[in-house]
Formats: sequence, C-alpha cells, structure tokens
Amino acid sequence: MVKLLTHFLRIPIFIFLFVLNTSFHGTLVSLCAPIKFVIPLSGWRRFWGRVSYWISGGFIITNNFLLKEFYHLEWDIEGLVNLRTDGTYLLSTTHLFTT
Repeated sequence: MVKLLTHFLRIPIFIFLFVLNTSFHGTLVSLCAPIKFVIPLSGWRRFWGRVSYWISGGFIITNNFLLKEFYHLEWDIEGLVNLRTDGTYLLSTTHLFTT
C-alpha cells in the first residue's frame, strides 16, 4: 500500500516539476531567439547563441536530476571510443526495458 501511494504521489510531482522545468527553460530560450536576430553582428549572435546553449544545458541537467531522484535510472552508454569530448552531438535513444 505504501509503495502504491508513493507512486501516486511521485508521478504528479514529477510531471509538475518536468512541466515547470520545460516552461522555464523554454521561455528563456524563446526570449533569446528574437534578441539574437535583432542585431546582425556576429559577436552579438555568438553571445546569444552561447546563452541559449547554457540555458539548454540547464534544461538537460535539471531533467537528469529529476529522472535520477524520482526514478533512479541507470544509463548504459556505448560507442564513446571515437568521440571528441569538446564536440557537440545529436543523441538518438533506443529504449530498452529490462526487468
């Protein structure tokens, strides 16, 4: 019963925090885009591009924290041999469920 109750409490709290995180970071990134394109100087655009990148990093860090705290996920990442650590990559996930 206690486990069932914790699941019923955990899910709405997680969803609320996830939506709050998405709304907060999404709003910030949405505000950066028009500012970035108002003045067509390369330094100005580079600065706001970096700010947007930092905001997206905050979004990812917060989501990882929420997933770790609420669901105790384990990540199994393969294929890192030829990747540069200073590069930017597109992540495509394959969802595997094991019990």
